[in-house]
Amino acid sequence: MQHRQVARPIDGNPGGRRRTSFQACAAVFFAVFVILLPACSSAASKTAPVAIGATVLSVNKCLLSAPAATLNFGTLDPSNPIPVTVSTTMTFNCKGKDNPAAYAITHNDGLNSVVPGVTRMINSIAVPVQYIPYAFTLLPASGTVPKNVDTLLTIQGTLLGADYVNAVPGAYADTVVITINP
Repeated sequence: MQHRQVARPIDGNPGGRRRTSFQACAAVFFAVFVILLPACSSAASKTAPVAIGATVLSVNKCLLSAPAATLNFGTLDPSNPIPVTVSTTMTFNCKGKDNPAAYAITHNDGLNSVVPGVTRMINSIAVPVQYIPYAFTLLPASGTVPKNVDTLLTIQGTLLGADYVNAVPGAYADTVVITINP
């Protein structure tokens, strides 16, 4: 009985062939690439920077002096549709430790707004309901004032003639809420 010698793989290479140095380098490169690829791709998809910030409010407290004000455009004549600008005033006062005191006054878009930044009056008796847009401005809306001193806030409204030239007759109204901070 004769024994046959079976060729065994050298360095795990089936068929008993030796690897060239290029093949060995390629195999090592591929192995390293396969090991590092999940680490690289997971780092990109599993981490993200988060910017951190804060704003510290003043310890001052600013208050509006009147609970309400009226901005009246008066009687509008559609046969003479001219721009109308009216204003009214309120006062505010800031108390606290900072002198001068920083403040900011904002307003909402009123009861009849359907688009952010657009104020409009409503004639709720008309069928269908009618609206007239107007501009609403606070002056000054922000700044600094000496503490414990009454400061004048001007509330201004502007109505363009083109916005009421075809308006249905009747009374139009809206309510805008202003807020002062801090």
